[in-house]
Amino acid sequence: MGLRRIPDRKLNFPENRSSPMKYLLPCCFLLLPLGVLAQNPVPEKERLIRKLMQVSKVFELARYTMDATIEGQRKVANPNLPEGFWEEFKKEITDEKLYELYVPIFSKHYTEEDLKGLITFYETPLGQKMVQNQPLVMQEASQAGEQLGAEIAMKVYAKLKKE
Repeated sequence: MGLRRIPDRKLNFPENRSSPMKYLLPCCFLLLPLGVLAQNPVPEKERLIRKLMQVSKVFELARYTMDATIEGQRKVANPNLPEGFWEEFKKEITDEKLYELYVPIFSKHYTEEDLKGLITFYETPLGQKMVQNQPLVMQEASQAGEQLGAEIAMKVYAKLKKE
């Protein structure tokens, strides 16, 4: 029995025949239902996870990443998205929704002892320095990655053009 290809289907939006959803996918990484696959944490473990998320400022980093992604999407997104779409999109991503998403994932990968150790680390001056510098490090790494990607793309293009 062979695999059967399911035909692609496009949603027809009144303003434009192409789906605006293809522009939203990069923002949706925060909302993937990965947590469903993880075990449900016990109350003490959940408390530790929530504390770790607070001291490590996971939400601030997630929001920083989301804001940067949204700014990039504004430049290339479907012009038929309604005014205020991105602002409403961001309002829908509440701390509680992020907790519901992240707690099972953290629970799957960390023991209670791991969580206690991480909390202890993030409460130190060095841990807080890491938290404070993380957005800057990510921004610089992203810019450096873009630069490297552009250089490699030019090199590969030139190589293939010669052949």
